Amino acid sequence: MSDTTIEVVNPATGRLISAVEGWDAKRVEAAVARAHTAARAWALVPVAERAARAARLARTLREHRGALASLAVAEMGKPVSEAEGEVEKSALTAEYYARQGPIILAHQHIEVDTFDTAEAAWVSHEPLGLVLAVMPWNFPVGWEVTVVERARALADVGAGISLHANGLRALDALGVGEAVRAAARPQYTGGTRTPGGRWLARMDGAALERALGTPIVGIPRAELHRLLRAALPPECLRVGAEVSSVDRSHPTRVRVPLDGDVLNADPDAYLDADLVVAADGVGSRLRAQLFPRHPGPAYSGSTVLRAITERPVPLRTASELTWGNGAEFGHIAFTDGRAEWHAVLNSPPGVRPADALAALRHRFGGWHDPIPALLAATRPDAVLHHDIHELATPLPTFTAGRIALLGDAAHAMTPNLGQGACQALEDAATLAAALAGEPTVPAALSRYDAERRPRSQSVARAARQAGRMGQRLTHPLAIAARNTALRLAPSRVTVRAVLRHGDWAPPRLPSAR
Repeated sequence: MSDTTIEVVNPATGRLISAVEGWDAKRVEAAVARAHTAARAWALVPVAERAARAARLARTLREHRGALASLAVAEMGKPVSEAEGEVEKSALTAEYYARQGPIILAHQHIEVDTFDTAEAAWVSHEPLGLVLAVMPWNFPVGWEVTVVERARALADVGAGISLHANGLRALDALGVGEAVRAAARPQYTGGTRTPGGRWLARMDGAALERALGTPIVGIPRAELHRLLRAALPPECLRVGAEVSSVDRSHPTRVRVPLDGDVLNADPDAYLDADLVVAADGVGSRLRAQLFPRHPGPAYSGSTVLRAITERPVPLRTASELTWGNGAEFGHIAFTDGRAEWHAVLNSPPGVRPADALAALRHRFGGWHDPIPALLAATRPDAVLHHDIHELATPLPTFTAGRIALLGDAAHAMTPNLGQGACQALEDAATLAAALAGEPTVPAALSRYDAERRPRSQSVARAARQAGRMGQRLTHPLAIAARNTALRLAPSRVTVRAVLRHGDWAPPRLPSAR
């Protein structure tokens, strides 16, 4: 019987995963059969037990590291330091799986293949799509994940983000909540002010923590992206390709062409999947293909400029909003002393000043401290400028056949409640639970739509209304009436407004019982 080189190939993409030399055909067949049996058996183990077993394995590897390394030295002739390093790497891998929890998030485009019959493609141009790539390791069946990113190189860009309790709970369900909390700054102090500095309302972060278990937290988007990406096994990430359409001609499969896959030198590359998740942002191409009669995103009437300061800035509060005539300025403090600031202005779409930072210093130079100091601590090239668009016309459904929309692709909203990212995270946790708990992909998508569409569209409507009563106001009498109402309202009213949208809990994964 001659020696054989066995090649392990991803059946969906045809890509070579690994090659093993020196095995005869019978040994290869037996090993493959054992692997399939083990994978199916592992898929039936509840999540909590999987995590416990992985943790025990990590401890065992470390307890017997010397003996295991000695075996590798004796059988393979490896140096002791190299053998001990490989044992430690195995222990770290076991710890990783013990920590991951039920779900793996995805970033820009994702393909997911199970060990058995289900395969999925995730199409996303949103950084928070990374969250979804953590799913596969703890589903009732094993999932092989590929994150397909249209950018040729991953750049950690963006300003800052506030995460409410619902977003943090979703991150907990997705296995990355602890890491995000450790990198974020709790917002215990803050509120809303007038341009002259008078307080209209104060935010009691401690009261929120008592009610929800956590205050709102602030974190740089770049740091959040890195934490989400770190949860992905390196081999999952594929960059330099873009998805602009899908082929739904097959009754049970969806073909996803990868446009311009230049880094892989394959202009005709594609993925076949049982499920496609479109998380490609407010300007979603896939949403436009699936709902050609939908008017698409509408301009909200506001534009936003934002940046992170170059250096730490002394701040008395962790977060603030200041409302003026057709303008808003806010900040979020970070753990390193720097801060994110944003300025929202009533404006026609497409208006871009030659020097954005100089224009902001002129517009807000007379507003209360620390606004001038925040602008003074910012580099001109750090300012980001985007017009704010929303899905003012709600979608009739978040799914079409074997395709699900997620995040801004499904329910793009104005930022007035700070709930856009949190709603996308809720989508991720809910979709993962539906896929884990339902017997078929169509049943899972039906459940996902029923659970997510009413809530997310309600939050979008509330965000729009908050903008109309906040930064969008321009009439002096309307501004005076709003300010008076805010000043007279007790602080518990502000807390209740946050609780209305932040008090959400992710659905349980069936395997966690």
